[in-house]
Amino acid sequence: MAVPLIMFRLINSSLKNSQSYFMFKKLNILLLIFTFSTANFVFGDVKLAALFQSHMVLQQQENVMIWGWGKPGETVKIAPSWNKIITTQVLQDGSWKTNIQTLKSGGTFSIKVSDKDSSIELTDILFGEVWLCLGQSNMNFPLAKGTTWKSGVYDYEKVVAAANYPEIRYFDVERQTSPTILKDCKGLWQACTPQTAGKLSAVAYYFAVELQKELNVPIGIITTTWGGTAIESWTKQSVFETDPAFASILEKAKQDKPNIVDADSVNLNSRKYSYLYNAMIAPLIPFKIKGMLWYQGENNAKNADIYRQLFPAFINGLRADWNYDFPFYFVQLAPYKSSTPEIREAQFLTYKSVANTGMAVITDVGDSTDVHPRNKEVVGKRLSLWALAKTYGKKVEYAGPMYKSVLFKENKALLEFDFDKGLTSANDKLNEFTIAGVDKIFYPAEAVIKNNQVVVWSEKVAHPTAVRFGWKAAPQAQLFNAAKIPASSFRTDGPNKVK
Repeated sequence: MAVPLIMFRLINSSLKNSQSYFMFKKLNILLLIFTFSTANFVFGDVKLAALFQSHMVLQQQENVMIWGWGKPGETVKIAPSWNKIITTQVLQDGSWKTNIQTLKSGGTFSIKVSDKDSSIELTDILFGEVWLCLGQSNMNFPLAKGTTWKSGVYDYEKVVAAANYPEIRYFDVERQTSPTILKDCKGLWQACTPQTAGKLSAVAYYFAVELQKELNVPIGIITTTWGGTAIESWTKQSVFETDPAFASILEKAKQDKPNIVDADSVNLNSRKYSYLYNAMIAPLIPFKIKGMLWYQGENNAKNADIYRQLFPAFINGLRADWNYDFPFYFVQLAPYKSSTPEIREAQFLTYKSVANTGMAVITDVGDSTDVHPRNKEVVGKRLSLWALAKTYGKKVEYAGPMYKSVLFKENKALLEFDFDKGLTSANDKLNEFTIAGVDKIFYPAEAVIKNNQVVVWSEKVAHPTAVRFGWKAAPQAQLFNAAKIPASSFRTDGPNKVK
């Protein structure tokens, strides 16, 4: 890859003041697409996809796929230390793949991959639970303090110093973009130690620590994140083609040409539709995972109507890629001054409509003045509760009150909730409720907990028809259950009413 780029820089420099410069700029796009899509796949010695390295974690007790590249027609031998040798042939396109059965959690193990001229040996391999963590900056937010917005978690010095978990391994996908689907990515498997943990996703770290504590198995975390990105960037193009509602997105994507790269810097195209899926998700398929975690939505707060439709399609598209309906747990956005209640509603409705999903509500740990709240421990732990309860069958309380139904009776609204055991208020009064009649004018409402329901009313509304809770950019957490997890914001008059 280096040779074409060096040539490009030399030619670019010589043409910069000539009339041929702009024509050369256009030709450059084709050169870069070819360069980045073929750079890693020159036929030669046997090679493994980047995910397969020493120190990795493989999903335990599964038939996992392992893949790579080599010389067409060559026989590749895969020799796992725990099982018999497997052979497979390199196809004409230079690729090969096969499956290996893993054992119950533990380690360490090794794998030797070879052809007649070369070999690779992977060591210090563990079997355990593997989770893929995706999203924008709040999923990227590291444990330790860094530059700009990376302010670190509370007491990050102590947290990092204590982060000695050699059986938690993580692989951080190197950031890159592509207009076409890439076959491989870059990254490095590392053990979680005080020397490495500072750069680890804080949400992923706390999630992994809780899982290892409760399950007593190695945990593998793959993170693929990019701050300031919308869900459109993470969604494959074919998803946009499945629903007429996405026609405007697809048309905009067609018109949105790749940015030209000049001789001295890269424009990274991270906000272009499907570019992050192509470069940072597609190369991971079909690495065997237990499930996915997702923390994203800030960049879609202003188009929540599209998000409400695209988020379920995004999840279903990923499950189709991996060919199984893995658990998908996500974070509902924290209160923030430029957020919207509609984006939280879109996330809530996705949880209600898409099977095997879970939503961690974090209204009580947000910061209305900071889009990157520092209390990531609660976020990671609440995601872990969903996984422990729904994926691993542990008897733990895992969700806060979620709106279920409303009954309008006389001048009051009677609200019922899922996960309603021990409904309670943080203060003496519930101040985040509003109520409206047929005129759709909402007034601040009185609200009390009675017989495990929430009763809502206002003297200004004689015949209520709709109730809203926490319906603003930065609501305060007020309604909780016995698990001390807050209720999600909601409205009974939404475009897709909860069934």
